Amino acid sequence: VPQQALFLMNSAMAVDVARRIIDRPEVENAPDNLGRILAIYRVIFQRDPKPDEIRMALHFVGNEITNTVATSVPTEQDKKIASRKMEREKMKAQQGAKNRYRGMEAIKNKGEVVERAPLTPWETYAQALLLSNEAAYVN
Repeated sequence: VPQQALFLMNSAMAVDVARRIIDRPEVENAPDNLGRILAIYRVIFQRDPKPDEIRMALHFVGNEITNTVATSVPTEQDKKIASRKMEREKMKAQQGAKNRYRGMEAIKNKGEVVERAPLTPWETYAQALLLSNEAAYVN
């Protein structure tokens, strides 16, 4: 259903998988953009891309590079706000530990934390391929 596709598209898991694909040695050490595209296709689809797919990939990444807005370095105020938020979360966790034994704490996922930095153009491309029908469905 559409809600499942939207959930996957916006999930931290999809972002994490895209980043891990781009960080793989065969992708990261590719000599050029064509080599990188070949490596990404081999990892995700287990095949080489068709000529049209190569052309579209180069176009997509070129547009992403052009449209990427430079992100700013966090200011001191941003760091203070983040620090306060972490302190509040810590206090909530401590309070939750006290309440847990009384059955008042909701179950929470304690999984890995995924970095929330903006995706690079290549990570965006890998994520787009991961969300394609070819990657989602087995023929």
